[in-house]
Amino acid sequence: MKIEVYELNSITGENVQSGNEVLNLVSDCSEDLSMFSYEETNLLYDYLTEREVVRARLLLDRVGAKDFHETVLMIAKCIDTGKFLGFCICSPFIHSGTYEKLDGASITLIAVCKESRRNGVFSKLMENVKNKYSNVTLTCSPKLVELYLKYGFKVEGYFQTHICMTYGTALENGCLVSVDDEVVMGTTSVINSYKKLVAKHGKSAMDSAQRSWMSDFSNDEKIAKNYFYKHNLRDA
Repeated sequence: MKIEVYELNSITGENVQSGNEVLNLVSDCSEDLSMFSYEETNLLYDYLTEREVVRARLLLDRVGAKDFHETVLMIAKCIDTGKFLGFCICSPFIHSGTYEKLDGASITLIAVCKESRRNGVFSKLMENVKNKYSNVTLTCSPKLVELYLKYGFKVEGYFQTHICMTYGTALENGCLVSVDDEVVMGTTSVINSYKKLVAKHGKSAMDSAQRSWMSDFSNDEKIAKNYFYKHNLRDA
């Protein structure tokens, strides 16, 4: 498969379709992108999926921004057919004092369409990110660490349920402008998605699902922490 990766400077006009394709892909594989572990059988699935879609939409709204909130959107398509294959959203680092952009970024979201995986799409996206920035960071679940190690990333720490990884030259005085969970959870569509589930399954069932979800999250935090320390011992 011949793959091209290019950047979009906005998601307006003729780029609206690309933005919609990104959001559809996020919806299709939200469980792979989230900090939380969940499956389609989880009563909270629609709610958690909506959270990821809203987070992606907020990031897309920053594409092409002229200030330090800017995000960079890379789209992967098949050269022969023009088919959308995947995307990567990066949030550039800024200087903590001057707010100037630095030569580094964090991979905030990256995904490949399920039917297009194992065709080099992910590698092409990673190649473009690494060529653009001297320093790249990301967080991922422990099960994906080995994948990123193959691309030259190193384990640096852990955050909640994820492992923190970095590639390239370390930045001094760099900070990242992210999308806060509080903002995502406060959007109308996220609030309404949870209300719909309560109406469908009942408050008692949803309260139970919430407790189970938070218990799983706590266990996943322990898994990430243990993975990090075992990895450090292995590489010592």
